[in-house]
Amino acid sequence: MPDVQSLTAELNTVLTAASVSRRTTMLQQVTVLFREGAATYTNEQLALFDIVFTALSRNIERPALIELSSRLAATNIAPPEIVKWLACHDDIAVAGPILKGFDALVDDDVVEIGKKKGAAHLVAIADRQSISEPITDALIGRGVPEISRKIVAHQGARISHVGFVKLLNAAKSDRQLAEMIAGRADFPAELQPFIKMVLEAE
Repeated sequence: MPDVQSLTAELNTVLTAASVSRRTTMLQQVTVLFREGAATYTNEQLALFDIVFTALSRNIERPALIELSSRLAATNIAPPEIVKWLACHDDIAVAGPILKGFDALVDDDVVEIGKKKGAAHLVAIADRQSISEPITDALIGRGVPEISRKIVAHQGARISHVGFVKLLNAAKSDRQLAEMIAGRADFPAELQPFIKMVLEAE
């Protein structure tokens, strides 16, 4: 594999002289090329695409980034660094497609985003097809009622024992949440008396 620093430097030198429209066109062309063979690329090839995507995405216009995010999210096989960068983007229109639809996004990265980003990013994460316990722990820990309800209502979300305890505490002042928790098939039996107390409280 070519030296990463040298390749990155060469790309940046070339792209510095390119107009925004030219870089946008190049990004679209590379995206099409990547998608055509995404399922067959080796880790080394993915790393090379990572370098190219990262270089092309610098100082690019918002619509192009949104398009890139949507197209990469649909492949579910993509260079990890550019995917993480897009998922962490402050603009939810850019981050949303990856957060919602890219199943291969690393849990640790999703947890980090869930702990730091705003409500729109939390909603996008809560809309993922399946959500692991570390991720739901991070979301529940933010203490946002809307997000807690979305997690409890999500049958593809796995909730840890600690997560359920935190939800129980929140349910003391949220009747709707309490009723939703009680309806979870995976609600721990040892916590049943506590949810009953919450539901029976006036």
